Amino acid sequence: MQVAIFYSQLKLGVADYSHWAEAMLERVQDQHGFIRAHSFRDESGFGVTLSYWETESDLKAWGQDEAHRKAMQFGRDEAYLSYRLEIAEIQSVTER
Repeated sequence: MQVAIFYSQLKLGVADYSHWAEAMLERVQDQHGFIRAHSFRDESGFGVTLSYWETESDLKAWGQDEAHRKAMQFGRDEAYLSYRLEIAEIQSVTER
């Protein structure tokens, strides 16, 4: 399993940000290999999104999705002061 960890500092008051975020959350649910995602954002605009994928190739395919690429461009050009993406492999999962 792979996890993409996306850290971002949102520009406060950005028009259309919630539209893009909701659209991508809806779209990712239909992507091959997508497992789940969690997002957190504080009042200063700092946020973290974790998305879990069955394989590295599934995650890479999401990165090439046309609508997702447009959303990423919006983020770079309009929405984020800064961002960072980390990709990690999950080697084991323990659930209770």
